[in-house]
Amino acid sequence: MSGDDWGDLATTWTSAPAPAADTLLREIRRLQRRRRLLFALELAATIATLGLVAFIWFNLPVERVEGRRWLAAAAALAIGGQSVHWWLRRRYALFSAPAANVVALIDQRIRAERYVLAQLGAGTALCVVVLFVARALLPSADPVKLLLGAVAPTLASFVWALWRARRAARALERLRAERDALGDG
Repeated sequence: MSGDDWGDLATTWTSAPAPAADTLLREIRRLQRRRRLLFALELAATIATLGLVAFIWFNLPVERVEGRRWLAAAAALAIGGQSVHWWLRRRYALFSAPAANVVALIDQRIRAERYVLAQLGAGTALCVVVLFVARALLPSADPVKLLLGAVAPTLASFVWALWRARRAARALERLRAERDALGDG
């Protein structure tokens, strides 16, 4: 290196290849197709859950009040959870048309990673709500069964969410650095 190490470093930094627009566009389209498929599967699962709840509701003997409370809670959680996820998809514009330039494409990927973080937060909150609903509807439940049936899956979900959040945070950091490098160049 010459006497101007910072100048050489800046030249090396700015001469690094920018991400190709067509590569980013293919990645965004692939992710959008995957998200649309997952959305369709989520919607089908929610409709199936509500259909099953309705079927059981109408075939359950009237004297089984605790069963009806569980069914009402399941329907409310299914509708509430799906509504939150729908709102998050709209808020982060996941299904918008791909952008025209590289910086806008990177911004789209940043929104997608921020959506992942928001979705993980909403999913964790929903798991906590399920725990409280389970405890409220089953005050005399065996604590071991409640632990195995509600707490253990919630903890497993939380561990997975932490891992996925770290991965999304690293991707966000990388994407922001790419966008900043393009903005300076």
